[in-house]
Amino acid sequence: MSAHNMIKYLNHQTEENVQTKLIHFIFNHYHTLQHMTIIELAQRCYVSTASVSRFARNFGYHSFDDMKNSIATEMTISEPYVTYRMTKQSLKELSSHPDEFYRLFADGIITSIKDTVNTLPFEAIDMLLHRILQTDDVILFGYDIMIDELRIFQSTLLSCGIIVRLGETPDVQLELAKHLTSHSTAIVFSSFGTFFAKLPTVYSHIVQSNAHLILVTQMPGSNIYTGVFDEVLPISSKTNVEAGSYPMNFLLDYMARRIFVLQR
Repeated sequence: MSAHNMIKYLNHQTEENVQTKLIHFIFNHYHTLQHMTIIELAQRCYVSTASVSRFARNFGYHSFDDMKNSIATEMTISEPYVTYRMTKQSLKELSSHPDEFYRLFADGIITSIKDTVNTLPFEAIDMLLHRILQTDDVILFGYDIMIDELRIFQSTLLSCGIIVRLGETPDVQLELAKHLTSHSTAIVFSSFGTFFAKLPTVYSHIVQSNAHLILVTQMPGSNIYTGVFDEVLPISSKTNVEAGSYPMNFLLDYMARRIFVLQR
């Protein structure tokens, strides 16, 4: 997640500084970073060791060692099925027949989105949207790229005069979870459950709160996480990991349009 924050930092900078210099070096040498000392990194980037330590803390790491080990894990693609949601057969197909892979990939996405047409609990979605309209303290939770989609959803709501909160980093999400009250509504958007695996402490504080808890997911049926929520809204009838979160993104677009109509 901090690697993602480094990219966000670069996107807001027009001139090179110590931090941009370190970010570029780390991304270009992440495969050897784990074996470097703080002195080596400082020398390679022509900065002081104090600057490297400060850099690590600025991006949420406890120390240089914590940063280099975390970056190595974040940046290393050890399993394509996890990173790109691809099976070995799909990877083989992409290597030898990219056009056929593209067609099958598109078909899978179209099928997964169409599946929501018959699965989506429209009345429950409307109830969720009415709750957003009627509740002063609504907090959205998600993980990684889901945060990007929720940020767009949040901005769309704001254009309608509707304010919801969204923690863009795990630390902010944790603080928001700790301050949930009986007057809060916490909505977790998690396509395949990664939120629970990656942010267990945030999840723990959410479920221990007195807030009204809603889970929106692409996972059909119940599991160890769904039982603690007041409402669970599965939007797919079957799990299609290779199709990714396109159904969830499509739903958020629909919800933004629908709430605009409901508030009129």
